[in-house]
Order: sequence, then structure tokens, then C-alpha cells
Amino acid sequence: MGGVYVLRDSSRGQTSVLEISVNGLPIAKTAPKTFTQVNLKKGRYYIGGRGENYTQIELNIDSGKKYFIRQVVTTGWNDFRNEFQIMELGEVENSIADLRLVRKIARDSDLKPMPE
Repeated sequence: MGGVYVLRDSSRGQTSVLEISVNGLPIAKTAPKTFTQVNLKKGRYYIGGRGENYTQIELNIDSGKKYFIRQVVTTGWNDFRNEFQIMELGEVENSIADLRLVRKIARDSDLKPMPE
């Protein structure tokens, strides 16, 4: 299993809750200064974020590795928009201690890799 962390480490969009999904299955909702974590089997996955827009990033998960994604929130026309950035370990160590873990709405065992 590989660990995937999605961090929303800014306080932008105080009233906005954005959905995180794995291969289209919603797994959590982030708010400012929160993060979610999921353990995934080895394989290819699409991590998605939905606000006013939909963004996604493709990850090839290897067992025993950790992957860190920053969810960047910007102002849109009617709601907040989001995009993903891969984070370096040094960036994560500086910000994750100030964040709150949000409850997942899907079990890790429900998440399967994309077919080859």
C-alpha cells in the first residue's frame, strides 16, 4: 500500500468545502487548514478535486511510498476553484502539523487501481 495525502493548507475560501475523489469515488471533503489521507494498493489512480471546477492528477502508486498533494484554492466566478500541486517532503513537514485530519467518506478497501 502507498499513502496519499491531500493537504489544503491555506485559509482561503473559509466557507468553501471541496470534494476529493479517487478514480471518481468521493473519499473526503476538505475545508481550509485540513488534510485527508488514504492508503492505496499498487497501481494507477486519478485523484480528483471538485469545486467550481474539476481538477485531477494521475498517480502511479508504489507500495511503501508516500505521496503528498497540495490542493490550491483560488477565487472563481461563483465558487472557489482548485488545482493540485505535488509537494516535496520538506514542504509537508512545515505545514501538516498545523492541519486537521478530515474524516473519510469511503473505505480504503473500496478503492481499486485503474485497469492496465
